[in-house]
Amino acid sequence: MKNKIFTVIISFFLFLNIKSQHLHFGIDLNSDWYTLTNYSKLTYNMNEANNKELPYVFTDFNFINSKVDEKFLRLGFDESTIGFPKGKSNTDLHLLKPICLISYIIYDNIDAYSKNSFINITNIQKVLVNEFGSPISYIHNQDKCIIKWETIDYHITLSSSKTGLETVYTYTKI
Repeated sequence: MKNKIFTVIISFFLFLNIKSQHLHFGIDLNSDWYTLTNYSKLTYNMNEANNKELPYVFTDFNFINSKVDEKFLRLGFDESTIGFPKGKSNTDLHLLKPICLISYIIYDNIDAYSKNSFINITNIQKVLVNEFGSPISYIHNQDKCIIKWETIDYHITLSSSKTGLETVYTYTKI
């Protein structure tokens, strides 16, 4: 009996100390500004100053493309960005970790959207289901599609909008 109680207590404390990996298709979202971007503090400051209306400081992560999983690259996103907290220019960017990853497929016109968006959403959803399990919600009509996955560590949203002519994938750390 004492062994079982001891095991439960140890397991509980180990559980509390486990950090989420946030290793997302080869992109380590627990890494810092410099590791993910290879950009300077000046670039962070310029991105923040030039995009005051955005909630985060967004930048590409082309520097680490060689580490990104092939299955993510094959999904056909036109652009991917990572978002870092704003207002951190006076802190050590070696400690600054991203909050989100956003990837886009942009359609040139309504015909391209109508022809390709359902195929793209389906292909991306299959990969996400294999990685993260079944989504918690699914909304689909002729103008939009929104699919969500949520845990205590992250929220994932896959959406497609006829109005915006885009498919957007968002991974947000909690």
